[in-house]
Amino acid sequence: MSINVEVSKTGNESPLATIRKFSRKVQGTGLVKTARKRRYFARDTSKIVKKKRALKLLKRRAEYRQLVKEGKVVEAPQRRSPYTRPNRPRVPFEKMAHAILGSQYELSLVICGDTLASSLNRTYRKKVYPANVLSFPIGKKEGEIFLNIRASEREARTFGIPAREHIAHLFVHGCFHLKGYMHGEKMEREEGRILRAFGFRRA
Repeated sequence: MSINVEVSKTGNESPLATIRKFSRKVQGTGLVKTARKRRYFARDTSKIVKKKRALKLLKRRAEYRQLVKEGKVVEAPQRRSPYTRPNRPRVPFEKMAHAILGSQYELSLVICGDTLASSLNRTYRKKVYPANVLSFPIGKKEGEIFLNIRASEREARTFGIPAREHIAHLFVHGCFHLKGYMHGEKMEREEGRILRAFGFRRA
């Protein structure tokens, strides 16, 4: 059975507005379930507004540096987050995804914490704990992976392995689920093959 949903674009309507209109029309038919109650498209800020904000920020920084230089303000010591760029575990997510799913696959990776992971796990799997990784196929060539960074780090400490190794393993695990693999020896063999190819060990 095939169903055609048509949406006409007005002259002054943006492409994103047309896509949103199409999405609302499809969901209104009741044939497609709404996956999440959030907007997929955000209105982009104009270049003029961005430039004004940047100039204002630079001005505030210059004023702050001047106050520090004059001794009127004591600069607070910087607290470095474990997720800042120099310390963040580096995992070649894109290359690994291409190796498993192919270069034409549209994959969205969401790095999340326990709250979102618990909510999604409860809604879609009826489980009451924060999942470490969740995969959601959207189409034949499109899907989403939610990677719980907090759970990944806790499990890595429990297993006595680097967080980077475990994060890579969970991401690969999620990719193979999107490819249609189920838990078992075949999936574990394929996971091990990909991880070894990228210099990781099987957790």
